Amino acid sequence: MDRISDTERQRIAELLAEGAPVWRLHEEINRSRYAIRRAVVALHRPPKREPRRSPLRLSLAEREEISRGLAAGEPVREVARRLGRAPSTVCWEVARTAAGTGTGRARRTGGRSG
Repeated sequence: MDRISDTERQRIAELLAEGAPVWRLHEEINRSRYAIRRAVVALHRPPKREPRRSPLRLSLAEREEISRGLAAGEPVREVARRLGRAPSTVCWEVARTAAGTGTGRARRTGGRSG
């Protein structure tokens, strides 16, 4: 497989910007047509997006706040009100993390789901 160097990629970009035909790319960059095609496609590909969590998901800070609130003996509804979240969301998080500590559904089913 032909590897195209950074300088060759830069030259391909320059030639494409000038509107050079494909045969000129092959002439100036002594690589296979497949390697040049991969480089051209990569130049036109949009950059990868940064992964973003949905605002519907709880952040790590919110999870910690839930943990602190419950450890302090606050009711779930009070923690939810302070976070600006639905009480069901906080309950869901509590149930989800309780499964990891060996309580709740995971313990009742012996670690099996279903």
